[in-house]
Amino acid sequence: MRRTKIICSIGPSSSAPDTIAAMAEAGMDVARFNCSHSDWPSRREQIRTVHSLHADPARRPAVLLDLAGPKFRLGEIEGGQVNLPPGATVTLSLQPLAGSLPFPLPEVIEAAQPGDTLLIGDGGVSLRVESKSGSTLTARVEDEGAVRTRQGVTLVGRDIPIPAITPQDAFDIRAGADEGVDWFAVSFARSAADIETARELAREAGSKAAICAKIETAQAVERLDEIVQTADAVMVARGDLGLQVPIADVPHIQRQVIRRCREVGKPVVIATQMLESMIENDRPTRAEVSDVSGAILEGADALLLSAETAIGRHPAKVVRTMSQIAERAERELPNAPTIAPPGRVDSTCAVARAACSLADALQVAAIVGFTRSGTTARMLAMNRPQAPILAASPEHDTLGHLHMVWGVAPVQAEQGDTIDDLIAAAYRSGVRDGYLHVRDTVVITLGTPCKDRGHTNLIYFGEVTDDGKEA
Repeated sequence: MRRTKIICSIGPSSSAPDTIAAMAEAGMDVARFNCSHSDWPSRREQIRTVHSLHADPARRPAVLLDLAGPKFRLGEIEGGQVNLPPGATVTLSLQPLAGSLPFPLPEVIEAAQPGDTLLIGDGGVSLRVESKSGSTLTARVEDEGAVRTRQGVTLVGRDIPIPAITPQDAFDIRAGADEGVDWFAVSFARSAADIETARELAREAGSKAAICAKIETAQAVERLDEIVQTADAVMVARGDLGLQVPIADVPHIQRQVIRRCREVGKPVVIATQMLESMIENDRPTRAEVSDVSGAILEGADALLLSAETAIGRHPAKVVRTMSQIAERAERELPNAPTIAPPGRVDSTCAVARAACSLADALQVAAIVGFTRSGTTARMLAMNRPQAPILAASPEHDTLGHLHMVWGVAPVQAEQGDTIDDLIAAAYRSGVRDGYLHVRDTVVITLGTPCKDRGHTNLIYFGEVTDDGKEA
């Protein structure tokens, strides 16, 4: 099976129930809903469509709610857009002012200083701040282009002191909790505290959703270690990151984030422009194929499709294309340079490493990790074994979280009272979901006492039988 997970953004092109089903069939592991777009009535309907694909959370895509965060945007421009020629002087005003760009961003005006760079949209239009007076900035156009209503604004190199979790984000967390989403993604996270705030709001709303930190600011790069330790997963959001740091640094930051996440067994997602040309075209560019393959060989757990599936012409075909590229790249993983796990001494990490070595040596059909929290499955994936990993769990929330983890197929299994019960449950769930067959050899990791979390301390090697009992 394909090991790299595929996250698909749901948008105008992919909101219909039959399209969502086709994307799931093509290989969508996680459905992403971007709170910067759409509204809750339509978003709620689409989330429920994803949930309706299967009653078992292990056998349908997980749902990721991507919080908008403190995105700065221009106001309403008369006529919808204005062209800015190179060298022109532009006034950006907090208050309505004839001939100026509407700039309802007091925090940006406060932080901006002469010499700073303002980027509009995806950075196609660049302005150099020349002066500041009260609620007005004067800037000169360096890179020309069309500026449109509500386009994003980036003040390069400045940390604007506003919370990463906005009131709108708090509302979206509560609404997402009501809909049973599996993941929240924190946009423009700058520290571990931002992740903890999102987690606390989710728990207050009754949600056990996992938290993904998006690395898209210079401050997040500086505090990467604490963010990786605190978050449940990390996303390299290359779009906004490329506006906040020198663009030549982005590939190196991507590798740095992957390395740190691999060291601690946290899932890492690579996002933005993975197969961008397929918004319009039937085939990706050679450079895009190389980019996707390179991210996989570097150790990414998951890849995110943004506009490709949200507004592209053929969302399901994009998913199939990415799946094919991923499967081909994964054939090279045994020969790719890998980052060795650190010398951790806890029992779960040690048992997972030993189980993967045993599975590779014996060429088993699968490794089955019985897990309550998902930690065992992540530690198994951390070692990139050749055999598929089945994460057997009775916890619905855990099953949803594991759709993001490399090489892991979550399977719903009953919680047993004895080791024999757990082994039998692992066999039954694997056979039921089509991952295991009678006479397959497997390696199983489990723990005793059986109902306790965090006690993975046993490795079992056995053969699947038709009655769900060990041979």
